[in-house]
Amino acid sequence: IIDSVTNYNAESPAVASNGTGYAAVWSQSAGSNYNIYANIHDGSMWSGADVIETSPYGAGDPVIASNGTGYGAAWFQYDGTGWSIFANIHNGTGWSTESSIETSDEYACYPSIASNGVNYAVAWYQSYGLARNIYANIHNGTIWGTAELIESGSGKTDFPLMIRKETCLLYTSPSP
Repeated sequence: IIDSVTNYNAESPAVASNGTGYAAVWSQSAGSNYNIYANIHDGSMWSGADVIETSPYGAGDPVIASNGTGYGAAWFQYDGTGWSIFANIHNGTGWSTESSIETSDEYACYPSIASNGVNYAVAWYQSYGLARNIYANIHNGTIWGTAELIESGSGKTDFPLMIRKETCLLYTSPSP
């Protein structure tokens, strides 16, 4: 078992490999809210579940990718005024402090993450009334950049997917 909190529901697991080990992320109830947990397998054993975000609000649908050394995780989380996208980086030895990677007051959810072997990119959809647009942000190995609109239109988009293709990242928005 990689989840040490057994009194509450765990859901939405995701897993990635760095080539020698694995990392799993999931959301789990801590009573009144869901938190994001992670556990690292070094190739021989699991390290133990860690909470990788510190917000007092609910969080869900985590995703994870590896750059070959560490891991990047992203999820959507209530920030006190709306739903935003947060991320955290594991540098191969430990998790950093989570960061909000978009600053809109609009509803943001369903992130997708990929790595080009060095950096991470996260894409998500953001609602503006009836329209849903796709945004992305790139971690340059040190810090997150600014969220950028990468698709807009009058229709709805859902469930962005980031894919690594050699040294570039591709975006697609499949139909659910």
